[in-house]
Amino acid sequence: MRKRILTEELCIGMFIDGMDASWFKTPFLKHHFLIKTNEQIEKVKETGIEYVFIDPDKGADIVSKAPAISSRGVAATGSEGRAKGDSVLSERGLAATQEELFKDYVRMKEELLSIDNSSLFSGSMIDFSLYVKNGLAIKPLVQYKGREILLSDEMVSPVNELLIEKKDTPKFKGYIKCAIKGGVGGLNAQQIKNIAVKENAKIIVQELLSNPSDSEKVQECRSAVEGIMAAIMDSKGFITNLLTINKNDYYTYTHSVNISVFSVATAIASGVSSEEDLFGIGLGCLLHDIGKTTIPPEILNKSEERLTDFEIKLLREHVIEGANILKLYKGVPEWTLYPILEHHENIAGTGYPNSLVSDTMHFAGKITSLTNYYDMLTTSRPFFEALTPFEALSYIRNSSQEYDLNIFKEFIKILGKTQ
Repeated sequence: MRKRILTEELCIGMFIDGMDASWFKTPFLKHHFLIKTNEQIEKVKETGIEYVFIDPDKGADIVSKAPAISSRGVAATGSEGRAKGDSVLSERGLAATQEELFKDYVRMKEELLSIDNSSLFSGSMIDFSLYVKNGLAIKPLVQYKGREILLSDEMVSPVNELLIEKKDTPKFKGYIKCAIKGGVGGLNAQQIKNIAVKENAKIIVQELLSNPSDSEKVQECRSAVEGIMAAIMDSKGFITNLLTINKNDYYTYTHSVNISVFSVATAIASGVSSEEDLFGIGLGCLLHDIGKTTIPPEILNKSEERLTDFEIKLLREHVIEGANILKLYKGVPEWTLYPILEHHENIAGTGYPNSLVSDTMHFAGKITSLTNYYDMLTTSRPFFEALTPFEALSYIRNSSQEYDLNIFKEFIKILGKTQ
């Protein structure tokens, strides 16, 4: 049972399961670790964070104490010395404003589709509106009103995080097809083809997540995996145009395509040659988070530190829910199941839902747990600033007991081909 305690109550043997602050406001690359030394405790205290979360099931529990008594003879509450009045009201007002902004953000994300800037080319024409996201705010960038829009360098700048209305998806797909034929943007045919494979795969996954029982979309997912496999092999492992690199927010469909590309490429580099097994890994990765279709978007868009115990439990059930949904699909390869069941496991046995270890994890699961975690670390989302690739790899290397070292080495080589 996850518990919230004062940092002053930390002791060696406790397992920290989150901090009452966003990740980028602390010196820690991970907010889940076992306290082994007094130095770790002091480092937590130095951050100024008042509360942390511990998991007594993975470490020591807190020893019950009498309420702390302040110098005024009353139990301290953590807000001692703060006068009642305007400061409290202003904090509440700010919180209410942020809450409303977050609700609008969640609603807008559900209505729009994130697209990669690299899929749009300056000097070309579009017949759909573009939206831009800045933090939690999503606003129109340019609106289509019956007259084609000429794309400028400023519109397609990597600085902008672009989205389109879901109803305009067919128009966007048509634009991509024309780009392949026209060879625009100064890219070669293979690069443009890879961009098309990526964007089409994202659309297919997004549409399947909207209706997991749609057998037609499941078949399209199969075709998307075949396209990813062919693109990786045709590009000789250079996968840059198959990835969404500058990820300023988390979208399940973008994340799923990224780890599918990462995992298939890493499997090939690790010596997997069976097309059926590669296909299984690729499909399993595209579907790895399909169980999240059972989770309310308000929970999915929260940072882990802001989740309640109930919400964490509910979120973690997406793994089993995903495996149950997979049973509805006929003729999927055996390896498809493992990315779904094991993407939150690790070889140290501290993952979920089954606390597997190296000997009990499948090879496809070991690859997916690594690629999934890397892509999560390098993706920004509300209240969390992404790590750089170097920072993410450094952290994973320092947590090498949780990931297969040989797979990690091959994964680094793959990342070297994304530059």
